[in-house]
Amino acid sequence: MPTIEKNKTSTPTKFQKYCEKLINRYFEQMTEGKLKLIKPSGEVYIYGNEKSADSATIEVSSYEFYTRCVLYGDIGFGESYVEGHWHTDNITEVVSWFISNTRKNPSKAFSDKSIDIIFISSTTSTHIPLITKSVKSKKIVFCEKPLDLNINKVIKCKKYIKKYKPKIQLGFNRRYDPGHYDLKRSLLSGKIGKLEKIIITSRDPAPPSFKYLKSSGGIFRDMTIHDFDMVRFYLGNDEIKEIFATASNISSKKFNDIKDYELATCVLKSTTGVICTINNSRHYKYGYDQRIEVFGSKGFLISENKKKYNFFIDRYKTAYKLQLQDLVNLANKNKKPRASFVDGEKALLLANAAYKSLSSKKVIKIR
Repeated sequence: MPTIEKNKTSTPTKFQKYCEKLINRYFEQMTEGKLKLIKPSGEVYIYGNEKSADSATIEVSSYEFYTRCVLYGDIGFGESYVEGHWHTDNITEVVSWFISNTRKNPSKAFSDKSIDIIFISSTTSTHIPLITKSVKSKKIVFCEKPLDLNINKVIKCKKYIKKYKPKIQLGFNRRYDPGHYDLKRSLLSGKIGKLEKIIITSRDPAPPSFKYLKSSGGIFRDMTIHDFDMVRFYLGNDEIKEIFATASNISSKKFNDIKDYELATCVLKSTTGVICTINNSRHYKYGYDQRIEVFGSKGFLISENKKKYNFFIDRYKTAYKLQLQDLVNLANKNKKPRASFVDGEKALLLANAAYKSLSSKKVIKIR
């Protein structure tokens, strides 16, 4: 346990308290060097080796720090610093402390009985091994998409972990967006009659680094996979039976060097004949563009951008919080998550079929 010194009081929200508890557990696993953390309440926590000469200090000025770290990981940690939720006199010492600990201690989470949930947001190639190890250690798992770039590994993992009765939530955050989810509720209530079309527009403000893109699995497995999942989410039990995909590079020929694409469109058809169109772009001057239209026999509904967004963290801020709450419900109430391992598997199958269509220039049947 960390050393605690109480100075004054402050009142975080219930959700912030939960996030603080998670971060505290995480920091307790750190044994290298010393970290002094001063909470907004004035309490002082000492993590690691109190006698170590290698030390760092963080002063947290807002409980939002804990929320950001839980929801967005290292990105949230960095953004929280920029926005003034915490500060330090020596950022280099803080970064060095984290690096020295995360390199040596991640495996301790699997054997620590005080840890109930394992968050997997590492490189894609580590997802399946970490899921397997987590499930064998009787941990609840949150895993970012995609499960893997190799569908055979995913299928093999699913068969192996079945005997452990795993509890796994997949990181398809868009299912939790209030606007997108309102469309799902409207479909279930029959508000627009019989569903006939789904039209999804998904555009990033700018592409990721080319270093990232080289190992991402390509636009269909990295970007469109979210949209494949949303199509399946709205269709429910009406599975996709065929897909046609096309893609190109116009503004940046650099994508040709890594055999990837900046523009893509997929047309899918369900078993009952619902036509689904997905429109993707790696760049868009307007910003982060996320829109979905569902069209039915009695009308249509649209989930639109509420304002101009610069990045996915802004656009899906509420969705990430709801996604985390769903994970809590899985842990505490054994409630099935909105996005599961099987959803990740089926989205990857569609991504693979899209590549097959792209190379053959033909409609691909989904089996």
